[in-house]
Amino acid sequence: MSNTQMGLIIFLVVVAAIAFVLSRRTRQQSEKTQRGLGVWAERVVAADVGAPVLREAVRHNRDIRTLPEMLVSERHGLAGKPDYAVVDGKFYLPVEKKKRRSEWLRPSDQAQVWAYCLLLEENGYPTRGGEVRYANRSFEVPFGPAARSMVIGFLEEMRRWQQVPARQVPKREGPHCRNCKWRRNCAAE
Repeated sequence: MSNTQMGLIIFLVVVAAIAFVLSRRTRQQSEKTQRGLGVWAERVVAADVGAPVLREAVRHNRDIRTLPEMLVSERHGLAGKPDYAVVDGKFYLPVEKKKRRSEWLRPSDQAQVWAYCLLLEENGYPTRGGEVRYANRSFEVPFGPAARSMVIGFLEEMRRWQQVPARQVPKREGPHCRNCKWRRNCAAE
């Protein structure tokens, strides 16, 4: 065996070893993403919880349509971005990750996922719902016509409340104020 052949064999062995190490490292990163987020990196299309997750997803699947930096609906006066979003077939699913523990789905968290679903639809990303992940468990949040109507109703109600003038501050007069147990916290103080 000549020196050239031996050098070529050594070169190929080194290249194979490097490819193996990089492949293993990529798989470990994907597994770390899966443990941290609960999904494989290949399915992530948006990550407000960390750019490395999105870079990992793009590296796995270059054909994914990532979400914009901010989802905006001019029609409903709403803007936001979920902690991360995953693609499931043709649907985009917003996922909210909460640090607290909960044994039940909190209505405010459900409404937040619905708002992200509305934003996804308004920006041309089909959705069928999302998920809220607490520290101890996860809840699916379906999204359909009834949920869409509710979130639009919430938004309209919030706009109405913004237009209501602030209540008058009570005057500090008479024995009612002097003896009130809420006196220390009162806006009139």
